[in-house]
Order: sequence, then C-alpha cells, then structure tokens
Amino acid sequence: GDYFRAFPMRDADGLKVGNLSAYQGRPSWIYGVVDAPLSSPPIRGVVVAEDGTRVPVDSISVSGSHISFGMTLPFPIRDVRSVEVIDASGSTRLTARLSAE
Repeated sequence: GDYFRAFPMRDADGLKVGNLSAYQGRPSWIYGVVDAPLSSPPIRGVVVAEDGTRVPVDSISVSGSHISFGMTLPFPIRDVRSVEVIDASGSTRLTARLSAE
C-alpha cells in the first residue's frame, strides 16, 4: 500500500470522540472506532467523496457507547472528503474530515 493515516472522529461540538484509520492500497479501506454516548443511536455511516458522491458504509456496529465501522472503498483515499455517522433522524452525529474543504 501507499500509506496509512489516522483522522479524528469529532462530534457536532468538535470534540474528538474516536479515530478513523484509512489505508491507501489495493484495496483501500477505512475503519472507525468511537467511544461516545449518543442521545440518538447512529443507524448508518456514509463516505463522502470530493465530488459529493455518498457511499454507504458496509458495516456499522453499536454496543452501548462503542461504535465501530469499516469498509473497503470504491475509490482512493485521496478522493474522500469525509466519513459521517448519521442517526435515525438523518442528522450527522460524527464526522472525520480527510481533506480541507
């Protein structure tokens, strides 16, 4: 692979609550771990590409305040703007920004 990086996962107030690991290779992948109680449990994760394309995260697991998720990516890490965890109301609860917007 070309590189491996970690990015902070932040809540809506900007507080770091976890980490997103990103691997650029064949295949490229992401894996996130968060330990933060959420008032509304997340129901899905989304990878947002630089061009605005939104790709659902394949796997997300919630156990109490522990959230983990991951997937292989259909495009290179350099094309990822952010990864979001979204709750049942459709609100973005957690975000890892991989590029300067």
